[in-house]
Amino acid sequence: MAIITSLLLLIPSAIAVATASIVSNAGLPTDWCRNGPAPMTKYTAYNNALNTDVKQCSVVTRQDGQKIGWKTNFNISNDDLLMPKSLTMAALSFNPPLVSSIQTIPVEFDYEYSCPANDLEAVVIFGMFLSYAPNTAATYEVVVLLNTYGASKIAGNFVNTVTIGETLCDVYRSEDNTIFTFVVKTPTFDLKADAKLFLNNLPINSNLVDMQYLVYIYGGSKIYRGTEAQFDVLNLSVDLDL
Repeated sequence: MAIITSLLLLIPSAIAVATASIVSNAGLPTDWCRNGPAPMTKYTAYNNALNTDVKQCSVVTRQDGQKIGWKTNFNISNDDLLMPKSLTMAALSFNPPLVSSIQTIPVEFDYEYSCPANDLEAVVIFGMFLSYAPNTAATYEVVVLLNTYGASKIAGNFVNTVTIGETLCDVYRSEDNTIFTFVVKTPTFDLKADAKLFLNNLPINSNLVDMQYLVYIYGGSKIYRGTEAQFDVLNLSVDLDL
């Protein structure tokens, strides 16, 4: 049984990288198999193998305005499914705004997964971090669980069921009230949504949410196991309308 693990526990420096000033390097990296970020114009892409036994390589396939696409190939054997062995993701580069100043957060996330061995254990997620100040540690993590492969499951307490646009989600809350997970009831391969609506539907005081800064936005996959598998993001597009 795999448990959703906070992104901060996996790559603690991620927010510091993603919320830095937008980088000027617009070049697309070729295949890269090392751990760590690849900063680009609008996004920072991550190829993070969290275990020395993991074989994983990624390549960015598109970078067009607000759109980014990439493929990650991996070969991961794992009998302990409590913690992910790897992750692959991209995070938007932006100057953190107050939540109260955000009108909409248009998001598109189209992806495909393939694993001929049929032993894939992974989750596909879109997420955001909130903080009391632009450059301090995150106070809240908001996770949208788009799809679960294998026996992966969410941790936390069920709160309620909400409709975000046309998407029905079960909402879970961590024991310490810092991680909120929206589990899409029908697996979604082509998310099109206003992510601000997830913030509007957090099960905490709305005034408290409005006082936070949005410091991090990402999309990708946490991987627990998969033989000769591929995660193919056709398009991740995120924008902020203030």
